[in-house]
Amino acid sequence: MTDNAKDPAAPPGGWFGRHPRLAMLILTVVLLVPCDLALGTLTNTSPLGAVRDPHYHHGLQPNVDEPLPWGGRTPRRITNSLGFRDSTKRAVPLVGEQRRILFIGDSFTEGLGVAYDQTFVGLIAAALAPRRIEVLNAGVQSYSPKLGYLKLKYLVENIGLKVDEIEFFIDISDLQDELLYEPFVPGYTRDYFVRRTSDWLTKHSLLARTVLDRLRHSWSDSVFRTFGADAMVKRGAWTTDDDAWKRFARGMTLAQENIARLADLCRDHGMTLRLAVYPWPEQIRAHDLESKQVFMWRDFARAHDLGFTNFFPDFIKPRADPEATIQAYFIGGDIHWNEAGHALIAQRWLEERGFAARAAPSP
Repeated sequence: MTDNAKDPAAPPGGWFGRHPRLAMLILTVVLLVPCDLALGTLTNTSPLGAVRDPHYHHGLQPNVDEPLPWGGRTPRRITNSLGFRDSTKRAVPLVGEQRRILFIGDSFTEGLGVAYDQTFVGLIAAALAPRRIEVLNAGVQSYSPKLGYLKLKYLVENIGLKVDEIEFFIDISDLQDELLYEPFVPGYTRDYFVRRTSDWLTKHSLLARTVLDRLRHSWSDSVFRTFGADAMVKRGAWTTDDDAWKRFARGMTLAQENIARLADLCRDHGMTLRLAVYPWPEQIRAHDLESKQVFMWRDFARAHDLGFTNFFPDFIKPRADPEATIQAYFIGGDIHWNEAGHALIAQRWLEERGFAARAAPSP
């Protein structure tokens, strides 16, 4: 038998003929994976902007321009090179040539449901630009004092961002969020890598998205599991509801400890820190003017020699109809401000800081 002669006992088709099942598995994977990733990416409707971060839990994807549906609206969410919401995708130098004011907070500060130029940060930025004052918006949905402190610490000490003043807008929901984020430990932990992998697969794999959507508990589910079935209702009622206050009171302790750390950070780096509080619709309906949210943070600001702005009186008027106020300043069926609400915040802030502002609409 010559070297080129075939062995009549050998299975036909060479290696594939000898291993038909393994060959079919390899062929299936080779064909399925690219198709799955292509379909998963094309059919992904979730915003690209939100990403996990090992240093401060989560933030916004830098240099993104995408629609962000919220409250029946679809404004665009544009971010700059720092992952801050902005009017355009632009490169922000770490050290600016002008005085800088950085706003930080949760979804109210980010401005969900409203175009950036109509958010209070965007309006303030436009008003201060002629005065050569640059305004940055580091607000992100579901931020709390802990995440705000961690983000600013990372930006200032690790990245080298220089700002002159920080305006921290403290939300009613921050007490609950402080309790939820208490276990978070900054760093490249196993939990971080697992969640980043899960996020990537959800955005790019149709098969993985189908499976993970059934297995994954949403943020709301974690709230329900931690605080009970009525957690989303109690979340905004702790200023007037004793039961809710008992559930979330330790969150106030955690929040103030983290703002105290931020105050130390600001002093170490020559930055001014100011705090601001504002009501949800629950506080407006309850006419909760001298609220726990107000006097506890006001006393804290005094004790730590911090600036403090109270927006409760701008929404809670002695003779105003609460429902008319809510209708005038909030997105319908939502807790977030509409354009008029953002204009009211911007007007009051500019007036308090000594800058001219045109009057915001009244209900």
